[in-house]
Amino acid sequence: MRTRLIIREGQLTTLRGLLFGRPDVEGAAFLLCGEARSDSHVTLITHEVLPIAPDDFLRRETYGLTINSRALSRITKLARYERLSIVFAHSHPGGTAHFSTQDDGEEERFCRAGFQTAFMARWC
Repeated sequence: MRTRLIIREGQLTTLRGLLFGRPDVEGAAFLLCGEARSDSHVTLITHEVLPIAPDDFLRRETYGLTINSRALSRITKLARYERLSIVFAHSHPGGTAHFSTQDDGEEERFCRAGFQTAFMARWC
């Protein structure tokens, strides 16, 4: 099943600023999305782009970042309350479009926090 993401131009501009605003470190944000399904695909419709507060980064470096459990808990509760899906977006300085060992470890933490991985996608 194919998955696609719909994001308005203004939301994309906001997201790019959060991901690439500091080229020396990874950037990150959460998207809250509605969901529409058909037989052939799932469409995630972006409702809101949410920044991650500077205090919510336990570590933010060129080759990795870690987000504290409070931030994960807040976004999970909000998504459940609003009945929306969560998309976690982050950048890799230097433009690498491959999953890293750090990505795998953070994804495991997200799953323990209640995130469900619906798809993985990359775009700039």
